Amino acid sequence: MNRNSIYVGEGEDVEVKGLLHEVQDVPEVSDVLADSFPSMVSDEKAEHNVFEDKGRKAWNSDKVLARCDMNYVLKISPRCGVSFISIWKKTLYGRLLSEIKDDDNMVKVFAIHMNETIRNVIGSDLRSGGYCLITAPRRRHVERNFATLVCFELAKLLNINFYEDIMQCTQRRRMNATFSLSVVPEEPNIIVFDDIVTTGSTLASIKRAFGGREKNLIFFAGINNKL
Repeated sequence: MNRNSIYVGEGEDVEVKGLLHEVQDVPEVSDVLADSFPSMVSDEKAEHNVFEDKGRKAWNSDKVLARCDMNYVLKISPRCGVSFISIWKKTLYGRLLSEIKDDDNMVKVFAIHMNETIRNVIGSDLRSGGYCLITAPRRRHVERNFATLVCFELAKLLNINFYEDIMQCTQRRRMNATFSLSVVPEEPNIIVFDDIVTTGSTLASIKRAFGGREKNLIFFAGINNKL
């Protein structure tokens, strides 16, 4: 897989330049941020199983340790009726996803790389184009929600509004959850960010919450939790 191609579902690779607007290479984390974030070094010998932790079982989709080596792989994937663009993917070796989400340094890493990717895909002047940023409602991690922390930093880099907690979840279940909107952004174009996507069910729930409203939703994810 080269850096100029993109996956669509389980089909053949499709050239990125044929789908997106001159997507440029984004430097890998190890090239740009290794000195600032030494904790990103892969721990291939880690024995702790993330799926033994309460509250992390939802990531056990393939019965494989949920890890990511943070190597940039631009990918577009259709799941649950929603197509989203991700910049990293689940790998056999690397840091556990739980460790990534618990590392405060990773907030900036996600924001920097998502900023570059979103600008390359959509354009550089997002504010004048009527864009804003949202993420999924807080459910399990209310005090420290990783996706929300990333969005605060990302909104500054993109120079657009971030609407925090604009929707609520009426159940605690992760699959086929129902979200209700408390605020509808005034911007016509909405960038939806999620830190880790496995089934796509959360993104589909967000899409349903905006049903009937004249809004364009564009979905981005940090880590695509599928091998």
